[in-house]
Amino acid sequence: MERSAVAFSANKSSGGSIGDGIVIRHRFHLHDAEGNVTWTALDDGAETNIHGTRTTPDLTKTGVEEDGNATANEGIPDNDSIGSQFDSAISIGGIHWSAVVTMKKVKRSRTVGDDIISDDANDDNRALELTMSSSLPSSSQGDEARRLVRRHSRLSVSHLKSCLQKSIRRRAPLPAIRVAMELADRSWGDLVRRLPIIVLEDSTLHPDFGLLVWLMVAESKGYFPCMSLLKRVMQVVFELASCARQDDPSGGIDKSDNHKLPAYLSLKTPTSQLFPHRHPSVNPCDMFIRSMLLRAQYGGMKCDVQMLQTYAMTWLKRFRSIVVPAAALATLASESTSRPVYWWDLPRILHEKAREKSAELVTSAIVCRGGLPKLNPADVCSAGIDFHCSSVVEHLLSQSEVFSPLRERLAPPKDEDPRLWISGQLKSMIWNYSSGINHRRLLFEAGDKNMDAPTLKSLWENVVRSSFDTYTKKFVMDRLA
Repeated sequence: MERSAVAFSANKSSGGSIGDGIVIRHRFHLHDAEGNVTWTALDDGAETNIHGTRTTPDLTKTGVEEDGNATANEGIPDNDSIGSQFDSAISIGGIHWSAVVTMKKVKRSRTVGDDIISDDANDDNRALELTMSSSLPSSSQGDEARRLVRRHSRLSVSHLKSCLQKSIRRRAPLPAIRVAMELADRSWGDLVRRLPIIVLEDSTLHPDFGLLVWLMVAESKGYFPCMSLLKRVMQVVFELASCARQDDPSGGIDKSDNHKLPAYLSLKTPTSQLFPHRHPSVNPCDMFIRSMLLRAQYGGMKCDVQMLQTYAMTWLKRFRSIVVPAAALATLASESTSRPVYWWDLPRILHEKAREKSAELVTSAIVCRGGLPKLNPADVCSAGIDFHCSSVVEHLLSQSEVFSPLRERLAPPKDEDPRLWISGQLKSMIWNYSSGINHRRLLFEAGDKNMDAPTLKSLWENVVRSSFDTYTKKFVMDRLA
């Protein structure tokens, strides 16, 4: 993916064109410090805006060079160029920051049976030009002025990300916020890049999913959030950790409707194909789908990219079916009412109570410069020190009181390296009985998600767990001292 180099100023116009001028233009805009974002797509030569009308602005200035590379040119004029034309189309108001991201190769996916097949849309030579814009200026404060934690730990960014995710899985909102505050200080980009994955993998779709993706992309263009946006992100962390439900991409949909979907799903898919029978601009459907696809476009672990594409397809099916089925809704009685529930309202309903609580607890008095003195042991979920970011497996294999019983009880195959084979078994145990523990009910009833292997569970409790806990807790304590 090609990226332009700097944010635009308000006084110079961008210039140039992409190749032969065939380009798809979208805008992703942040409206306010509450985190409200909208996505505007150019569909079939006409722009769909948030008010449900269609306009066709003359978008002739691309901000990229003729060879298709993004430029470092600055400037979108206030009133006579792209900014004002988009403004008039979707009532954005003043634009105080903007940058262009140009994508030559756009990931796409399609459904084959129960599987999602992913590839790059190489047969479509149109570039996609995404204008990132904001009604809030980028913060001019330096890193120290935005520093939320006075004294940082010696935990690495990888450790902090892992511990944050484990706290969210265990529904520990206040520890999750504190770890997120240090992670925001140390690597803001890593925080906003990881949070959209956590939303879908460990909780349920959050109303501010689009905000998190907007912040991720804007960060890559040099945008720095103000303290109000930092507070809103910490409130989102609180809400995610508080949520009592975990989504499943197979839940709440009718698989017989697959034939009605677009052949391929990508950021290039016109809104008229995503939602052919109604206008989605009155609700956040289009923004949710495109935010998932945009996060997938930015890559990461293969399984995470596939998950994002799978959920994009799942939520597209859900949005197109409009109303949450009564059978599915029955499992959500405590979060809903007796009236029909629309799919696009479900994220708000599921996180509504936690949002009220986060507004009460996660205030500007906490999320402020030096608001947290330092991380304490109770703030850091030691289960986050797993095989993804530490040498815990190697440590366990070096302990004769662990390795010998495992080798005896598990009896590795004769054609396998015993140490390597037992390493794999240890990773399975750590995942099943520590890292992967999620204190949530499934969003929609399904089969038992806890597939215990009695032998492994017994070995974990009687042989592995004590040594594992000792290692991880000491690991954390050493880095907080």
